[in-house]
Amino acid sequence: MAQASYTYSRVLGNYAGLASANNGQLDPNITSAFDLIDLLPNQEGILPADHRHQVKVFAAKEFPLTGNLGINLGVTYQGASGGAISYLGSQELYGPGEAFILPRGAGGRLPWQHTFDAHLGIDYRVSKDSTASLTVDPFNLFNAQSLAGVDQEYTYSDVLPIRVSSNNLTPDQIRNQLSNLQDVDFGGPAAPNPNFKNASAYQPERSVRFGVRVTF
Repeated sequence: MAQASYTYSRVLGNYAGLASANNGQLDPNITSAFDLIDLLPNQEGILPADHRHQVKVFAAKEFPLTGNLGINLGVTYQGASGGAISYLGSQELYGPGEAFILPRGAGGRLPWQHTFDAHLGIDYRVSKDSTASLTVDPFNLFNAQSLAGVDQEYTYSDVLPIRVSSNNLTPDQIRNQLSNLQDVDFGGPAAPNPNFKNASAYQPERSVRFGVRVTF
């Protein structure tokens, strides 16, 4: 058996779903989205579930050794382009991660993630209607460690979103806009977060599952 697929998709809008990825709020249907007029600018853009390109390849084959004994092998590859990064700031009432300083997704993209999984099974036919199997399933076989998340808090200062006329800003336009970002509590420039865009999560490390199964 072999199967391969490529999917191109776009997930755009101003509502990320029942939970808020930008601030980690896990309150289905009662998140802070749309609570305050101050937070509405720049909500429109690339949503967290947008992984523009996805490639999947599956292959498996069974090898009979004797009348009662056989081996089956399988391999899976899954690749997905990275999600979007945003410039987030704090809001004076709601706290960190609430204000989209620039349009959602303006901070670029995370790298691709590549994952290979494998399967090895040994099947022994005990009787006409009964088979015993031993299996080994390594996940993330090559222990790939691509970035799965970065710190998107551009500043922990209380700020207001910068109203811009376009969602497609060049790097120079982004720098110019951020240079004018003001701290609404104390005045003056907002203090950048030195950890901005540093790694916050990686792909799950390699793991192995062993199994025993009897069918009858």
